[in-house]
Amino acid sequence: MLDLFDSIASLCNTVAPAGYEAAVTAKAAEMLSRFVGSVDTDKLGNLFGRLTCGYDSAPTVLLDAHLDEIGFMVTGCEDGYLRFCAIGSVDERVLPATELTFLTDPPTYGVVACLPPHIMTAKDKERPRKISELFIDAGGADVPIGTAGAYKSRCFSMGERRICAKALDNRACFVAILRALELIPETERRREKKRQVDIVVCGSVQEEIGTRGIIPAGFAVGPEYAVVLDATYGRSPNTPKEKTFELGSGPCIGVGPDCSRKLSKGMQELAVENSIPYNLEIMPGRSGTNAGKLQVSRRGAATAVLSIPVKYMHTPFETAVLSDVEQTGRLIAEFLRSYDFNGKGGGAWELT
Repeated sequence: MLDLFDSIASLCNTVAPAGYEAAVTAKAAEMLSRFVGSVDTDKLGNLFGRLTCGYDSAPTVLLDAHLDEIGFMVTGCEDGYLRFCAIGSVDERVLPATELTFLTDPPTYGVVACLPPHIMTAKDKERPRKISELFIDAGGADVPIGTAGAYKSRCFSMGERRICAKALDNRACFVAILRALELIPETERRREKKRQVDIVVCGSVQEEIGTRGIIPAGFAVGPEYAVVLDATYGRSPNTPKEKTFELGSGPCIGVGPDCSRKLSKGMQELAVENSIPYNLEIMPGRSGTNAGKLQVSRRGAATAVLSIPVKYMHTPFETAVLSDVEQTGRLIAEFLRSYDFNGKGGGAWELT
């Protein structure tokens, strides 16, 4: 059985910001190869795994979870300290005193310089410093301009079945897809029905800088259906309840323009039928996920969005619950089993 914690930890401990995903893609490919017939990558770095069902003219379902993370890039050096900028949407409030890793050989480690509270001015205390005002102390190491990096953190357990790491957004979702693939044979035996769809798993790249990687991936695969997995906002103190979700409450099923109404409804019905806890996530505009680009790719794809609640997103210590990863995998496995391409009993999959 797939060890959820170890699999997530292996991916999250890898430094691979948007545009520099090769290391994490290699690890993800090794994990994925256990469950699919073939694995390959495209020129941008998107990872693909293919699993056919054996039926002629079976439709293709694309399962997507992006593998990149937010990161940083060295822009200069002043008096032995590094200047840097963000790759993706970085929370500047958490940067002072944060450890970073840069992709030199061997890796360079540094810490974002910060003022002791004793000498901070009233202005310093009023607002966090912008990244353009910050420096990295790398011990005087010579790090070339243009070198990329990310948060330096280790994956660890916190309480019962809770996991804490950088890049849970969105590597925890990739592991949920792996769990779904592992569950498919069991689901088919229990339901006495063989899967009737071809599956393409995509570990996409460059999502954090504008959902870029899914554009060529969607065009190349041209799926009839797609499920996009991503992180959503976990509930913590002072967060708005209408925009956040409790950890441990199951996957969040997206509802909005980026989501096929039929598939969203079908996901809800399957969750109820299989006693899988779930939430509804209202997405009245752009979902902020790969779904927006994927559903209008090539001929278009009926697309569902599933999200896992993650607290402290885009920090070195994102936090999630392993049961949500498990339940998301279960829902995907049931979803893939539920389709009947003969149009008899297809239920939520029938789009007309």
